[in-house]
Amino acid sequence: MSCCDKLKKKIKTGHEHFKTSSAHSEKGKRIEIDVRDGKDRLSVCKVIIDGGFISDPTKEKCDCLFYLCKTDKYIFVELKGNTWPKPYEQIVSTLNYFKNDLNIKIEKANIEACIVYGSRSPKTGNDRNTKKDEFRKKHGSVLHISQTEFVYTV
Repeated sequence: MSCCDKLKKKIKTGHEHFKTSSAHSEKGKRIEIDVRDGKDRLSVCKVIIDGGFISDPTKEKCDCLFYLCKTDKYIFVELKGNTWPKPYEQIVSTLNYFKNDLNIKIEKANIEACIVYGSRSPKTGNDRNTKKDEFRKKHGSVLHISQTEFVYTV
């Protein structure tokens, strides 16, 4: 059973927006899940959230989610221009959708998030640090904020 099949079973869906992929990019921004052991690449599932899994245009949502089967980790991702704090709100809204609307039990230790900005990061360093602390306190893990590209090493 593939990693995507495992996640579909967990979420109880046959949705088609699940892909065995370890990278996502749009408009010059990119995230990659670096799986050191090449054979484990199949244990990463990417879910296209915005315009895919969550199709409701009125709901705040992040761009995608990476699910790491081996560790049961969920990495919520938003690739964004220079607006703030909208990307943070989109990630939290998507996380809450998984927990509350889909009733997915996600341990705090298995949640991470990443916001990747364009070439110029917004000038809100203190607020970003506050949001990182808030995310850690509320959701139990790390919020990564990076410029242009982020590589998450497993």
